[in-house]
Amino acid sequence: MNKTPGYTTYQFPHNRHVKASILIKEGLGSCLGISKYSTPNLCIVQLITSGKRIFLTSIYVEPKDDENETLNHLEQFIIETGDAIHIIAGDLNGWHQLWGSPTANKRGKEIVDIIIPHNLTINNTGTDHTYETTADGILRGSIVDLTITSSSISNHIINWQIDNSICPSSDHHGIKFEYFLNKNHIRQNKKKSTYQYNTNNFKQWGKLSEAFTREIELTQLNKIDILSLDPNNLLHFIDEITAFIHKICKKDLPHSSIRPERPSWWTEDLEKLKRKVLDNHHLLQKLSRKRLPMNEAITNKTQLRKEYAEAIRKASTGNFREFCNKQALARLTPIHIKINELAIIETTKLTGTSKYLPTDISLDTPSKPEERLHPSRRKIIHYQEANNAQEVNQILLENTHHIYTDGSRHDEKVWGSFLLYIAPMVKL
Repeated sequence: MNKTPGYTTYQFPHNRHVKASILIKEGLGSCLGISKYSTPNLCIVQLITSGKRIFLTSIYVEPKDDENETLNHLEQFIIETGDAIHIIAGDLNGWHQLWGSPTANKRGKEIVDIIIPHNLTINNTGTDHTYETTADGILRGSIVDLTITSSSISNHIINWQIDNSICPSSDHHGIKFEYFLNKNHIRQNKKKSTYQYNTNNFKQWGKLSEAFTREIELTQLNKIDILSLDPNNLLHFIDEITAFIHKICKKDLPHSSIRPERPSWWTEDLEKLKRKVLDNHHLLQKLSRKRLPMNEAITNKTQLRKEYAEAIRKASTGNFREFCNKQALARLTPIHIKINELAIIETTKLTGTSKYLPTDISLDTPSKPEERLHPSRRKIIHYQEANNAQEVNQILLENTHHIYTDGSRHDEKVWGSFLLYIAPMVKL
């Protein structure tokens, strides 16, 4: 997963494709990835905030066989951390009545065998599917995406809900919930509504009632005998009632001001594509309830999701490329400085002199590697001690070996480097 601005990404590849990761908003608290237990399928992060230590876990278990023993790694970690606070979320591909599935499979029973002994709680509510796909012209769904927490904080998890607008291009629906660190915080914080209409300060209920009465008489919906309807006609009646209610509310009720945060590169075209994907999803749900043919809707679903995913990828990549280009331009060396630097280098090569050295000193070209003496044939420079200027001059007369920077030659050219150590209190 690429870096998301404003968030720190935790993932553990281990030379395999990453299937679980965690994004934590910067500044939320002190975070540490737990690499000892994490794998490409299991991402564990320790978060310390407001004086509490919380272990966040993202998990994915393959549908058929848990070849990577992800559940074993998870249980071992839970055992090692004792009574710590745990929030675990992910696709575990298990069915069980404990979280609303009509039946239980082997994987579901394995998950329950971890939950119950270690005092954990399932936070999923309702029986809506977290995963939906189409196969053989039939809409199929299941509850395989779970939210599991320590029982000690289960009452601090609120507003758990499935939201298929988070990532409509995926067969897995997004899941949202809120965790408050203490009960006082729960009482003081207002619930963030996801309703389309805001009725908190609405006063004109009489006017709204008159609008409903007037509209329902025009549509004649109140004259329909509900008890006489068969299942298909009943579903059609429900759709008409829902559309009727929305028509009146859109006209007379104030809309909720809460809007989801969007990235800077989000466009109106992306919003329209997202809306088409969601409308297609609702259409499939309706056709499934009415047991009507879904072939055309399924074909449209595949095409719409592909277009939506490609559009998001193109927009986000283009935005990131633009950002990189701006950063690169900001770091570019001005052209006149670059030309001057190249001119100095080329002049030095041609003249054998450097502007950084006195004019009477010429640069020596180092010997080629194949021309250098083998270390075994080089003269040994012995350490000799001098106590005064006279002794230094005597040593220089006796030793005619000059040292060069490449350590290769012993002729009478200018010295490349040397070391002179002067003992304290000796004047030379």
